[in-house]
Amino acid sequence: MLFAALELLLALAIPFILIHGYHTLLDSRTGTFVEDPTRADPGWAALVDPSIVVGVAEVDQGVVTGVSLVVHNPQLASAGAVVIVPGTLEIAGVTLDQLAPEDAVLAVSEAMRLGVGRIEVLDEAGWAAFLGSSSYVIDNPDPVPGVDGETLVPVGAIEVGAAVASAFAGRPVDGAVAVSVLPRRHLLWQALLGDPPATAAPLAADLGEIDPVRSRVVDLPVTQLEPVAVLDGAATEALVRDVVAFPAGAVDGDRLQVRVVDRVGGAALEEIAAQVAADGHEVVEIANAGVFDGGPTQVIAPVTIAGAGEAPPPELARLGQLAGVAEVTIDPRPVDEFVVTLVVGADHASMVPS
Repeated sequence: MLFAALELLLALAIPFILIHGYHTLLDSRTGTFVEDPTRADPGWAALVDPSIVVGVAEVDQGVVTGVSLVVHNPQLASAGAVVIVPGTLEIAGVTLDQLAPEDAVLAVSEAMRLGVGRIEVLDEAGWAAFLGSSSYVIDNPDPVPGVDGETLVPVGAIEVGAAVASAFAGRPVDGAVAVSVLPRRHLLWQALLGDPPATAAPLAADLGEIDPVRSRVVDLPVTQLEPVAVLDGAATEALVRDVVAFPAGAVDGDRLQVRVVDRVGGAALEEIAAQVAADGHEVVEIANAGVFDGGPTQVIAPVTIAGAGEAPPPELARLGQLAGVAEVTIDPRPVDEFVVTLVVGADHASMVPS
């Protein structure tokens, strides 16, 4: 009986030992260093910046005609994308063309669970500041009507500059549905991506940092286009994971925030962080443990995320599967943060020889 009781106490102590060891690993990083540790040293840590996402509201005659997300992934040799969103997209019963420009961008951001770092408004004044004197020869597929009933931009090879850009991107042929402007928007953004305007506008600088060869213009996935566009949630999340290397949530709780810690030395932290981010999680930090103890891989979540005695949320279970961990460890210590820690051990598949 005494042996059985001791065995039971040992089994109950295992989670505590794991948690205690985890705190030892992390708490040891909080000391004062005489010299800052380098990438290979115990105690080194670095914050991970999310990919750059700029939300662009396209406006014609005071109405939002579409939203475009300009995505820049500096971590992936400047690969990026422009995601085209129709102005008739309906979110929570309201279409984007019923909203103010900034609100339209924020609505798209929240619907995609993707944070935007900056909002740009391309109305007549916005296009003028963005394009300056630049213009683009585009093979226009359909006429763009003017305000007086005349044709503003004819069919065929035409020059699109600041004077006609808002109408070209957002004004359908008389009697046509609003989404009929999507081909024109594609053509314009492809031209802009291939040859950004030479102005001091921040958006021009963003496009100038994106490699046009490795980047593309894509449509937001929808389940229908008419009479209103309806977001395809699953396909949109797949698109985010495809074109946004390091996504951040639009609001807290959108995406599981993850810290990746190397406990053995020599782990491919950057590669592992990229894998975690590609699975849709928000990587906030990579770090070396304060001591390299050679322990196993763990996924440890604060009780504030998992909930005491509750099944872990799907995102947490998915992270555990990605890391090759049979069971996620729940830290019962009350904390204010909602960050999950992936502790990379010697058994992790992405380990590289040190």
